[in-house]
Amino acid sequence: MNKKLIMVICAAAMTTSWAGADEKVQVPADKIPHLAKNQLKSYFPDATVVEATKEKSKLKNNYEVKLSDGSVIEFDKDGNWTFVECQGNPLPARMIPGQVHMYMSKNHPGYKVVKMEKDSKRFCTVTLADGTKVLFDDFMKYVSTEKND
Repeated sequence: MNKKLIMVICAAAMTTSWAGADEKVQVPADKIPHLAKNQLKSYFPDATVVEATKEKSKLKNNYEVKLSDGSVIEFDKDGNWTFVECQGNPLPARMIPGQVHMYMSKNHPGYKVVKMEKDSKRFCTVTLADGTKVLFDDFMKYVSTEKND
């Protein structure tokens, strides 16, 4: 075997090994973090957990919860939400941070938030029913708007 072929095989094996490191396993609803359970009870009192999974990887341990009303919520290992989507329906108003609500009320009257996501840089992206995306920083201060054309 020549050296190039051996290097390609080794690289492929390492990539497969790294990709296989991420694992999703189902967990009982009572095994998700306490903070996450409290948020579910508070924001989605009429919904029940249909499925809960835990993503184990070398970098993080996240939870994904699917509810009976179709909502999907992702939590970090501590139980802080990182992603919320309610199948095109508006998110519970109480779940929207106060500063975001004040900005949206003033600049997007009648707004309906259908998705919120916090990224690794701590930015929060709010997606409206019409597809408009509004970005806020980690202090929930307005950054920019991306209109859906």
